[in-house]
Amino acid sequence: MVASGEVDLGITSLWQNSEELHYSHLFEDKIGVVCRRDHALAQHKTLDWQRLRGEKLIGNGTSRLLMNTAAAELVENSAFYISNMISLLAMLEAGAGVTTLARLAFPEQSASLCFIPLHNPDVVRRIGLVKSANRTLAPAAQAMEAFVLEQLRADVV
Repeated sequence: MVASGEVDLGITSLWQNSEELHYSHLFEDKIGVVCRRDHALAQHKTLDWQRLRGEKLIGNGTSRLLMNTAAAELVENSAFYISNMISLLAMLEAGAGVTTLARLAFPEQSASLCFIPLHNPDVVRRIGLVKSANRTLAPAAQAMEAFVLEQLRADVV
């Protein structure tokens, strides 16, 4: 939508180089496993990716973050794929398997699910601000960009 001029700014989690767009990195969001609180994996504070071998893994929209990483093999062998977050959470709550999600995508209010950070390798979702490289931002969009950057700096400090 930024490239086509429909919007002035975008916040994105996937980025590919483009001469038309300028990307500013904002922060990283760690990937972890999400499972029911009564699942055997739930007892761990962190997990190694290899610990997911043999688990019924449910692929989802964030699974593409794992392509070209050491964890890609696990995603390629997912039992099934669900792109809708509500359906994904329902399947997880029903005990149909486990999935990988970015920390900020995890529903913190869930009483039945838990998030366990994954490592070896550490995989993160990069979040950034994207704008046109060839157009000057409108004053309102400039103010929005400044506000987002200021708020993120305040949260980091």
